[in-house]
Amino acid sequence: MKNNLVKLFAGVVLFALSQVAYAASPNISTMAEILIHLNHYPSSAEKQVLSGIAENESATMGEQALAGAILEMEHQISASAAKNLRVLSEDNTAGAEERTLADILLEINHKPSAKDKQLLQGVMK
Repeated sequence: MKNNLVKLFAGVVLFALSQVAYAASPNISTMAEILIHLNHYPSSAEKQVLSGIAENESATMGEQALAGAILEMEHQISASAAKNLRVLSEDNTAGAEERTLADILLEINHKPSAKDKQLLQGVMK
């Protein structure tokens, strides 16, 4: 009986930790929210938020690159941002959410597609 309780407790702890590990970071969730409502380029208030992420030393390099790409976006990302995001998209050490946002940004034209909005909703969870 004691063995079963220990196994049950260990299972519950591992499940809880796995959910934390797969949760999107606050920066990723924020950028996904901005992209869902994007129409041609981010608003002034969104640009301030993105600037904060891009300059935040505790943000990952991927998060900083994503924020910078969205920040300077006008209808689509710039050629220099696209180059950086292609590298991020193919980087297996980057988080899945970072790679998803990079892929979406590489294809975005004026606003995200309906399919991209569904992916962004999933990233925000």
